[in-house]
Amino acid sequence: MNIYAERDSVCMGDDVTAPNEADLETNDQMLLSAFMASVAEYVPEMEDVIWTVHEKNRRGSVIALLISAEGSRTYSVALQRKDCPMKNAGFDSIFCRYFYPDMLDLKAIGGNLSFKEKVLKFISQEQERETG
Repeated sequence: MNIYAERDSVCMGDDVTAPNEADLETNDQMLLSAFMASVAEYVPEMEDVIWTVHEKNRRGSVIALLISAEGSRTYSVALQRKDCPMKNAGFDSIFCRYFYPDMLDLKAIGGNLSFKEKVLKFISQEQERETG
């Protein structure tokens, strides 16, 4: 089984070849967490970013965060739903969106929140605006 993936462009070279898409292989028994590890291989290696992995498209619910630490180009996976076999995951496509700490939209979120908390709050506020 394949999951269609698309992601944000991260540079002008990406813009030229957009959409940045791929078919990512999985199987019914693979756990969601293992699949997200393969998604981490699909997105570009970048330092100090968070990729949000959305169900279906940019507006879909967040399945996971791929988090790179400052000075690191490897990602840790933070699932935003319960881990399960892919046959029960309920999606056939994903969209990956990236955030970096100095984004103006994130800087506008006040408080002493972590980078991860700001990203999740921004997405929540964005979804509220779209549905409200």
